[in-house]
Amino acid sequence: MYANALLAHLHEVGGKRHIRYRDLAGHIYGRKMYSLTWALQYVNLFMINTGLIILAGQALKAIYVLFRDDGVLKLPYCIALSGFVCALFAFGIPYLSALRIWLGLSTVFSLIYIMIAFVMSLRDGITTPAKDYTIPGSHSDRIFTTIGAVANLVFAYNTGMLPEIQATIRPPVVKNMEKALWFQFTVGSLPLYAVTFMGYWAYGSSTSSNLLNSVKGPIWIKTVANLSAFLQTVIALHIFASPMYEFLDTRFGSG
Repeated sequence: MYANALLAHLHEVGGKRHIRYRDLAGHIYGRKMYSLTWALQYVNLFMINTGLIILAGQALKAIYVLFRDDGVLKLPYCIALSGFVCALFAFGIPYLSALRIWLGLSTVFSLIYIMIAFVMSLRDGITTPAKDYTIPGSHSDRIFTTIGAVANLVFAYNTGMLPEIQATIRPPVVKNMEKALWFQFTVGSLPLYAVTFMGYWAYGSSTSSNLLNSVKGPIWIKTVANLSAFLQTVIALHIFASPMYEFLDTRFGSG
């Protein structure tokens, strides 16, 4: 929160607005840091988008398994299909400001998934017998698992493109960005932690990385949750892909 707030206050330095991470780094540290920041940011965003496409593919695979668990539709096919859907969406939403109502829909899809996962986990936790909460694996396995968990937290709380997002906010830019950050790090965090702890309480250490694979309930409800996860992931990907769109448009655009 503190690091993001500091970055938000650098939106305008020396009377000049900085709407890209690399521009801000170049203004403060020079040309070499401009290039390094550009490279690191795009590597980071590429990895995020790759992960989101994989998550979307896993959601599609989960929907398929609910109806036909015959192994015909493999996960790589689902990932490829997800990438194709993301590409189609990119043609209609080529830049961050064009998302608009889609961001609202993304929030709705997130809430649908969270509420279904939370309620179904709560029901299972009440009705199932005692759970095993011991952490499996050797000492070294636990260390690497902890490191992976910390990496997930870093990913969840840092966008890697705060200046680009801040450039789309109406004035007063810094004040509104601070409000958004406070909301995200307080109210916005509650649903994430609620689902996490509820899943662990309900199923113990045997909880699947995809919580919906552990819950028991009507197929149609789990289908709605997985479909919401898929659609939300498609929209979220284009938030992180927008800096690449901007670069390609600037580099190769006819205007």
